[in-house]
Amino acid sequence: MGGALPLTVSRTSIIGALLVAVIMMPRWKPQRRWTAIGLLIGSVACFKVIIPGLIGTITTLFATFLNNSDSSTQARTVKYSAIVPYLTERPWFGRGFGTFMPDLYFFTDNEYMLALAEMGAVGLVALLTLFITGIHQGGAIRRLARTESDRELGQAFFASAVVALVISATFDALGFAMFAGIFFLTLGAGGSYLGFIRREAEAEAEAAEVRPAALPPVPEPRTDAPARREAASQLVES
Repeated sequence: MGGALPLTVSRTSIIGALLVAVIMMPRWKPQRRWTAIGLLIGSVACFKVIIPGLIGTITTLFATFLNNSDSSTQARTVKYSAIVPYLTERPWFGRGFGTFMPDLYFFTDNEYMLALAEMGAVGLVALLTLFITGIHQGGAIRRLARTESDRELGQAFFASAVVALVISATFDALGFAMFAGIFFLTLGAGGSYLGFIRREAEAEAEAAEVRPAALPPVPEPRTDAPARREAASQLVES
């Protein structure tokens, strides 16, 4: 997957991969972090040699986006203004989920704009709630986890939800079955794993409450016992 993402020459995929790296690397140990950085640098060098012009093409894509000279970006901004009349017709609940079809209208290339058109403001809030739920689940797993592997898994759930939140602004995400299926699968897996982690934390807390108090220390035997016995025997003799 890491090797295929640059070959798509898609800004969305590269942004998603960079977000994962930025979120995951700070949680890794230094040795693993520097290994990953070295692997990234080596991968860029390999792509530059094996596929000449690929890195330059990707760099140009982002440069034209930043200076607003990209035709793809300009076409998307035109769509944003074209969809406004549909939003004002039914602002609260939209036209109905799945009804703003490209065959009848046009591609929005923005899941949030599409949600406003189909489900209105209420639907947009519901969509944002899903993304925020995924972010919360990952953060909660990371906080409650007792092992490093569990904390790293929580960070991975967190990164997945952040990527979904960000890149949904670059294409109509839920219109793609692969994205929708993986997103909801990840959301359900994160919720299930959070349940496991919470039950383990509760069980540990209950065990700590019922654990018997520590017994008082056993006093050490007196070192003057022989002297006391000798004094007692002398007293009896006298």
